[in-house]
Amino acid sequence: MNAFLKSSLLSPALIEKTVTPAATRAWLMAFAADRETAASLEACLSQLTFPDAIVKSGGIGRAIRYLGSERSPDNIIVDISGTDMPASKVHDLAQLCEPGVTVIAIGDRNDIGLYRDLVEAGVSEYVVKPITLQLLAKALSPRPTPAEGTPVSRKLGKMVAFVGARGGVGTTTLAINLAWYLADRQKRRVLLLDLDLQNGDCALTLNISPTPGLSDALANPLRIDGVFLERAMTARSERLFVLARRNPCAPR
Repeated sequence: MNAFLKSSLLSPALIEKTVTPAATRAWLMAFAADRETAASLEACLSQLTFPDAIVKSGGIGRAIRYLGSERSPDNIIVDISGTDMPASKVHDLAQLCEPGVTVIAIGDRNDIGLYRDLVEAGVSEYVVKPITLQLLAKALSPRPTPAEGTPVSRKLGKMVAFVGARGGVGTTTLAINLAWYLADRQKRRVLLLDLDLQNGDCALTLNISPTPGLSDALANPLRIDGVFLERAMTARSERLFVLARRNPCAPR
């Protein structure tokens, strides 16, 4: 068991701790395989009124390493030039992307088979070099998409549920430790939802003060959307968030 969690469970005294605020998501990041491509992307993006776009070197390999430790941007451009098995690399990238991310691939091969493989792996568009303003604008412009979307954009989070037959069997301990492990070691964004409305103590164990968001959500489920959840969650760390009842209900 994690030493912090063990000591908190044995002696849940309040301890002042500094909580790292959640990192904000970049709107667009591009990973170029060479300097010429990086320069073309920077020039085109600046003309497309995307001055805050971030261009990095290293291609899709750098993108995979980056997303292994940082939040996904809303939109990502990856250069697959010179990459062996590019569709497989795109699949690896998709596993690290957060739900709703749009992935655009650029490369030097004009191959319909490659295009189909990339789309199946999760990209929304494939642009063949040389990069021009018109090609990039078309790739980044909103367009009607099928209801099911791309494999990456329709990606949903995974849910793991812990249910205890009675109190004292370690359900809370298991849930908290798994949430901490996934967030701290696996670099995943995790929401720990405590639905034990009478005796839930996830927030107490993690030494945080939850918002009234869970109570509001249960009272009015129609209010739940992305903005509501962002405001209702309490950040325990950069990647671990908690949604729990502020004052547990007294048993009837």
